[in-house]
Amino acid sequence: GNMTFALGSGAEFSAAAISLAGGNLVLDATNGTTAEVSLTDISGSGSVTLSFGGGSGAVSAGVVGAGKNFTMDASNSGAKYDFHSISGSGAVTISLGGEAAFSGSAITNAAGNVTIDASGASSADITLQYISAAGNLTVSMGSGTGDVTLVSADTNKNFVFDASNSSGE
Repeated sequence: GNMTFALGSGAEFSAAAISLAGGNLVLDATNGTTAEVSLTDISGSGSVTLSFGGGSGAVSAGVVGAGKNFTMDASNSGAKYDFHSISGSGAVTISLGGEAAFSGSAITNAAGNVTIDASGASSADITLQYISAAGNLTVSMGSGTGDVTLVSADTNKNFVFDASNSSGE
């Protein structure tokens, strides 16, 4: 079945391993003014959705494997995100806002599109070692400052990097 975690204003959550055999995982911290989340290993055959609210904090994860889509909505958050590895058999979508920072070693095995959307961020620093997508790969920056470091990317379709409104590097 599905597994849902709904967190309050001081969003603190830690899990060593979450494994679902057929359901979806939802971690809803949209009511949080801060986020302190630590995830070591998430796996399942369904979709994984992580949602964060306003404020700051730190979110870290080891290996996140979604059998379908992976979605992280941090469009209203200024937290720092550090993910070792994200894989999804569907689309991978990461939305960043505020003064966000996102780093990760790899986004792999995405059978669909990979989208990293920081268009609403006032400042976004994004560091990724490797991205692999069967679909389109899109990275969008906002009008503020920020830096993007991408060591290697592989896509079977289009690669779009849109920093046309950004004053970063």
